[in-house]
Amino acid sequence: MLVEQPHSHTLISGSADKTIKVWDLNNGFCNGVLDKHKGSVISLTPIPRHCFSPSNGFCFCSAGSDGKIYVWMYTPSQIENVKAVELKENEKLNCLLVVSPYVVTGSGGSLMFGYHLYDSMFRILQSNHKDAVRCLVTLPNALFASGSIDGSIGIWDAQNLVQLLNLNATEVYADHGIYLYSINVLLTFENFLVAAVYNSFHIYELPKFNQLCAAENAHSCAITTIAYCSATLYPDTTFLITASEDAEIKVWHFSHSRKKGDTMLLQLIDQPALQGHSGAIHTVAQIFLDRVIASCSSDKFVILWKDGDYQREFRNNLAAVHVADRETNMATNG
Repeated sequence: MLVEQPHSHTLISGSADKTIKVWDLNNGFCNGVLDKHKGSVISLTPIPRHCFSPSNGFCFCSAGSDGKIYVWMYTPSQIENVKAVELKENEKLNCLLVVSPYVVTGSGGSLMFGYHLYDSMFRILQSNHKDAVRCLVTLPNALFASGSIDGSIGIWDAQNLVQLLNLNATEVYADHGIYLYSINVLLTFENFLVAAVYNSFHIYELPKFNQLCAAENAHSCAITTIAYCSATLYPDTTFLITASEDAEIKVWHFSHSRKKGDTMLLQLIDQPALQGHSGAIHTVAQIFLDRVIASCSSDKFVILWKDGDYQREFRNNLAAVHVADRETNMATNG
């Protein structure tokens, strides 16, 4: 898992080798190795600056299979562990999210916990989930969401840690040990919430939480990660990227009209699934500019992908703008 701090050109990575590494994105060098955890690093999450962060750095949390949460403070001169919290869960930790002033956790059980960042006191959150919580995400308007393998999505008041809504609740959610409605990933962008529901994904409109559209059976296996890529050339278009245990990456064209209120979801016809990995894909992300994608997999490879046609069009348009600006300047100064 990765936490990127774009303004500091720093990337934080955590691994099953029990270490956290700090990377300089300018040169690719590793600037530090943190080895506090005695088990696999399961999750990383940034801490909002208004909680407690240095003026010239940032803070983040890490959680491991050793049952510990560590709070780290990064500055250009040092990386310091400022707090350690003992987890109270009896089940394996799956995810965590900073909801100031708490760190909220989801685990292999239906119980969710909130650990106070300052005094380390904890609260048990009264959840409507029936089974393990797989993912957490921050929402606008002081809300956050939780996703469970029982197929339900919980919407929470971030200030009081109270569940307000329970979406997609089903009575039967497993078939011979396969969780066909499991919410594996939650993602927010603009005014939308995307939920990976086993091998499908659904899109909800915020703040009403009404389902706008869905891509059923998008992959042959469970979706493991979702990202989005906003395109400069097409301001009303977003390209959603999904990756799966089937080792494939798919790009989806999501466009919407704010005036008409209509929404459309379709797979790009002229771009087949991206195939290059030989194992389940863990992470995909947009990097650099416009539709350049990075993916990493259990096959231990990181692959960079780009859309050649799009990049060519982008460069041509950019060159045309520069030529027009130069001609305008020449006419003005001439």
